[in-house]
Amino acid sequence: MPMRSPPTGSATASEPKRLAYAARLMASALLATAGAFGARAADSPKTYIFQCEVNGKKVTSDRPIAECANKEQRQLNPDGSLYRIVKPIPTPDETEEMADSIPGARFVVLEQSAHLAALESPEEVNALIDDFLADQGAAY
Repeated sequence: MPMRSPPTGSATASEPKRLAYAARLMASALLATAGAFGARAADSPKTYIFQCEVNGKKVTSDRPIAECANKEQRQLNPDGSLYRIVKPIPTPDETEEMADSIPGARFVVLEQSAHLAALESPEEVNALIDDFLADQGAAY
């Protein structure tokens, strides 16, 4: 897929709309990522304990455990009771399978990005969004 360059020179009439849309999309992605990792408000008095097994040993932390991203983690309340089970992050194959089950969805792997694709590869992300919207007949 060819990469699109951002417009040069003065902004067109649609440029502020595109920038606003991209900003909303990026904010949504950041909030979704924070939620996926059990983030909590800074002023929240409640803290959690995360547990999982690594090489047969129980690992405990005050935040999600990176070494356990591919397996379930127990999120415990401060008193040690179970708050919830944090599901593992889906593999690319599982994610592609999910996309295949959604009519009109696309699955794309951005090789140069890790967790924050809109920040790490903005040109590629914007081009993918533009192409998707154009295929949907969306005017933006």
